[in-house]
Amino acid sequence: MNFLKKIGAVVLKIVGIETGLMPLISQAIPAKDAAVVSTVTDKLDQGLGVIATAEQMFTAAGLEKSGGQKLSAATPFIAGLIQQTDTLAGKKPKDEAAFQKGCTDLTSALADIMNSFGE
Repeated sequence: MNFLKKIGAVVLKIVGIETGLMPLISQAIPAKDAAVVSTVTDKLDQGLGVIATAEQMFTAAGLEKSGGQKLSAATPFIAGLIQQTDTLAGKKPKDEAAFQKGCTDLTSALADIMNSFGE
């Protein structure tokens, strides 16, 4: 199974788990909190999508890039997702270096999660 098929299988597993669990979770929590859970799930899905897209982008271009180069390519998109959250929308980090480090660490963690489903 090539890498792109593996990514597709992982995404299907994640979507399948989410689809199966969300109705159960939604019934167990208040409506206003369910909206927050839905938003968090959506941002997580988008973040995992960024990781898959970064990998696919280099593969489609026939480029062999190191993990660090892929991390550098994906991190700005993860930073954008973070800044779109309700909590941080319209705000600027007081410590840009700490923000960038956090976004890089989060991007790396998401890549680790995606890779943990691979062979």
